[in-house]
Amino acid sequence: MMTKKSRITIKVAIDAPRKVVGNYVDDLNKITSFHPTVKRVDLLSGKQFREKGVKYQCVIPKQGQKEWSCIEEVTEYEKDKRMVTVTYGGSSNIEKYLGDFKSELLLTDTEKNGTLLTLRNYYNPKGLIGNIINIFFKWKFKKQFLKTFIGLKELIENENKTSTQQKI
Repeated sequence: MMTKKSRITIKVAIDAPRKVVGNYVDDLNKITSFHPTVKRVDLLSGKQFREKGVKYQCVIPKQGQKEWSCIEEVTEYEKDKRMVTVTYGGSSNIEKYLGDFKSELLLTDTEKNGTLLTLRNYYNPKGLIGNIINIFFKWKFKKQFLKTFIGLKELIENENKTSTQQKI
């Protein structure tokens, strides 16, 4: 477990078993099907599924501007339970303003055979710009993470419901 206090925490309940949710979360090629802004994922390690040491780059186009990207690396991984990713590099240069940016994703069972997905972001604002980003854009980051998780929830629940109905 991370010991620092989370700067941003998002929790979303998904009506699907933890193993099903874990399969979606682990498949890097699925990111573009639920993330509202990521249009491409480059598999820098050549691996499609998350595991410790896997690196990938998320690419986000901006209208009339150069693409924006960030690199993530899985530094801790427990299948269908927990993972930690570190974000750095790419064109975002995030570490310049928000140092030690880590995301911890937890998957826990709910009482009704569902999954509670919890995202905790940890970072240290650097300098005046980092503190301004933290104060004024933290709510925007939280809103973006929530949209992403709701997109994941809808994708899993719709596909899981369809596959369950086909079995009947």
